[in-house]
Amino acid sequence: MSRRSNRVPLLALLLAGVLSAFLTVQLVDARRQQENLARQEARNLAALLEARLLAGIREIDVALRSVSPRLNPVSLRHNPMPANARLVAEHALEQALPLAGFADHLGLMNVRGELIYQTGRHPELLEAMSREYFIRMRDDPGLKFFGTRLLVSSDQRSSGIVLARRVEDAQGEFAGVLLATVDQKAILKLFSSIQVGEHGAVALRDDTMATIARVPQHDANSTVLSTRHPLLNALARGEIGGDYTARSVVDQEARMHAWRLLPGTRYVVLVGVAEQDYLRAWRRMLHAYYAAMSALALLGGAVAWHYRGERRDGRALQASKAQLEASEARFRGMVENLPFPLTITALADRSLLYANARACRLFGMDAELREQGQRPDPSRFYVDPAERASLFQRLARTEQVDNVELQFQRDNGTQFWALVSAVHLVFDHQPAVLCGFHDISSRKLLEDTLRRQAQTDALTGLANRAHTLERAVQLREAALANGTPLAALMLDIDHFKKVNDTRGHACGDAALHGLASTLEHNLRRHDLIGRLGGEEFAVFLPDTALGQAMQLAERLRMQVAITAMAAPGEPEPIRITISIGLAMLSGQESLESLLARADDALYQAKREGRNRVVQASAPTHAG
Repeated sequence: MSRRSNRVPLLALLLAGVLSAFLTVQLVDARRQQENLARQEARNLAALLEARLLAGIREIDVALRSVSPRLNPVSLRHNPMPANARLVAEHALEQALPLAGFADHLGLMNVRGELIYQTGRHPELLEAMSREYFIRMRDDPGLKFFGTRLLVSSDQRSSGIVLARRVEDAQGEFAGVLLATVDQKAILKLFSSIQVGEHGAVALRDDTMATIARVPQHDANSTVLSTRHPLLNALARGEIGGDYTARSVVDQEARMHAWRLLPGTRYVVLVGVAEQDYLRAWRRMLHAYYAAMSALALLGGAVAWHYRGERRDGRALQASKAQLEASEARFRGMVENLPFPLTITALADRSLLYANARACRLFGMDAELREQGQRPDPSRFYVDPAERASLFQRLARTEQVDNVELQFQRDNGTQFWALVSAVHLVFDHQPAVLCGFHDISSRKLLEDTLRRQAQTDALTGLANRAHTLERAVQLREAALANGTPLAALMLDIDHFKKVNDTRGHACGDAALHGLASTLEHNLRRHDLIGRLGGEEFAVFLPDTALGQAMQLAERLRMQVAITAMAAPGEPEPIRITISIGLAMLSGQESLESLLARADDALYQAKREGRNRVVQASAPTHAG
């Protein structure tokens, strides 16, 4: 009798210990999951910010490249510059400024570092540019494009960075520098659109780790990072991106940081998610877990004390038995209401032995059938039943599995993602598997949303500039590998400025959206359509010969001309025309050359009267 009476409290204490250990593991795993989620969110936001900054920088570089062929390098050596050459340079800069949407001013320096011309009325940042950068670009033929550190005008009213591109003559000798300014306010406006939480931060630093822009704003230009700082160590190892957890040297806030070195520049973008933001829900869970573990400890102690008294007095056996049953009922009720889904599966036939209320709600199971003793087959809840078999195989090898991402489906057909942790135990006198689940569907949805936002133009729904150029590189490589033709169309709206000036920017946006819709409806599914910026679009036609490409381009031009595009709040629809430049990939020609020829053909179409298609001439040097 004594041995049998000892068995129950020992088992209760053992189960209480197991559940306490399980709660502790769940708590540690929950924190790790929150940290991993914060790390992934910071990485996604850093990648999104990198894409947007690179898109702006590349727009500026494309604009500067479009000016360079129109300059006369010889005239840049004269002092003063000939009037006709100066007029051509001024016209080219004025035309290029709308293409560089991220820039405020464009400028041109001659071989002596004199600022010949600049767009706009307040070029303070161009005049504040240090001679150090001019000398570096003049003396280093390999330095084609670079960005300065944060510059401040002499009157302290303007601050920002300057992006510069080297100008060379036909022999590759230095002939001058093309410049573009990016106001610090434009960078701060972009940073403010990134949602990093109440205590998060976004920053842009140069290669000396001096701050160029930061949200929230802080006077941190004099802040010096420790030589042991993880970011400096990572850059010293040649890494181009990563993440780390550290306390900010600016405001002493502990954050999960993700950083990216912008390709082709000296700038590092950082996104920090604050620990007190992403661990807020975990701390509430911590308090609930502490309460549950305290209750388990008290309950286990009460059961042990009760059975110790029963052992001393056998005459109270029946009364103690009734109290034990009540304690077990309370214990089972506590397990039933634990704040996370739990299931127990028989190891022999893998049928469901037990599921608590949270698990029933998560999987959409009927709790009444469970209470009636029915044992449903859990494999029906797996989108891919093979993944369940793989989970049991891993469990057989390792005895415990932690945080496996699996996709499930409920009886009503809805699907969700969850992290699964599993461990062996004995339940109802048979080997079984205890599984805990954590629903991560919202995290998966956030990752998909951020990925789409990083690749899509918000106004038209087409691929944005960065994604278009990335896909175009793949189409070019496929065309070269398969020996198939590839056509590129550069097109924009004729007199688009007139639409904005006479009917307003809302009508201009409606015209851009209508043009995008017309292009999508009149091109093939495998064609690539993208908005490069402003009213300029690019279309790539894979496996399309010249004749067929001309027919497609003419069909697009005519369809746009006859399409009436509705404008919000306007009684009359918008009618527009487009000009198109067409170029065929030639030999081993680079994508940059292909786009430049298509762009030249587009300008020729503009000069010849607009609303027409012009085929580009063959390249002088393919490759």
